[in-house]
Formats: sequence, structure tokens, C-alpha cells
Amino acid sequence: MLPIEVPSHFICEPFYSKEDRVFEVDEKNGRNYFAYDILYDVHKETKTPWRDVQKNIRPFFEKWETQREELYTLFSQRKAKEAAPCMKQAAAMYISLLFWINGQPVRRLNRLQEDIADLTYKPINCAERLMFLLQRVSSYQAYIQLTELFNELRKQYAKMLILHKK
Repeated sequence: MLPIEVPSHFICEPFYSKEDRVFEVDEKNGRNYFAYDILYDVHKETKTPWRDVQKNIRPFFEKWETQREELYTLFSQRKAKEAAPCMKQAAAMYISLLFWINGQPVRRLNRLQEDIADLTYKPINCAERLMFLLQRVSSYQAYIQLTELFNELRKQYAKMLILHKK
């Protein structure tokens, strides 16, 4: 697989740092945060899950359910450090889903709060809650917040599907 340089507007902790600017295009690698979004930003020719949300979004919610159970086990065993990589992956997936449900890719992470403010389908106080979560990504409180954000996003997804059928 070819290495891709992460665009500067995607350099944002806890996902990518200035020293960590390249990733291999490999779906099995859990560290490829925002892979579809970055590939679209760089090449414009990639799978675009945001263009057919009815077909493409549900598997990501199913993946979250599996991750949620794994995270619950890790946090119940007080293994926060071991939970951190999975939490980062789940948080990145949440951010992607949030934008995809609104019919667009994640365009940048360096102005995430501003971009979330412009979205139609989002949980209440989404940006503030997400910033809390990203600052404490390996904490149990962040896990609880992420779980609630996913639950609320699932409702926003259902709302969007209903409104688009009319």
C-alpha cells in the first residue's frame, strides 16, 4: 500500500500529530483515522460513504456496538491506557459519521467546532461534548459521553432518513 501524507488541516490531537503525518492505506490498520475523508481530500477518487448514507452508514453503527462492548470490558477492568487506542478509533468514526450523515466528508479537523456548528443533523451541544471527549480520550467519562453521542447520532440518522423519504 502507498503511504499518504496527512494534510495539515487533519493534523489534530489525539488523532495525528505534527510528527505523525503519514499513514498506509490499509483498512485493517485501526490507526487510519478519517481514511475515506483524507483520501477524498487528497485524490477525490475513493469510496464516498456520505453519498449513499442509507447503504453505507449502518455497518459503522454495528462496528460501534462491538467497540462499545470492548471498551466497557476494558474500563470495567480499569484498563484505561489499553482502551485509549480503541477510544481514538471510535471517536474518529463518530466524527466521520456525524459529517457523513449530513452528506459530506470531514473536511478538516483543525476547525472542527466551527464545521460542526454548520451541520443540520447533530446532537445538542455536540461540539462542546466532543471537545470534552477528545481532551480526555482515555477516561471513563469520555467513554460515557461517546456512548451517549452515538445513541443521539443514531436518532439523528433515523430522523434524516425519514425526512429524506418525503
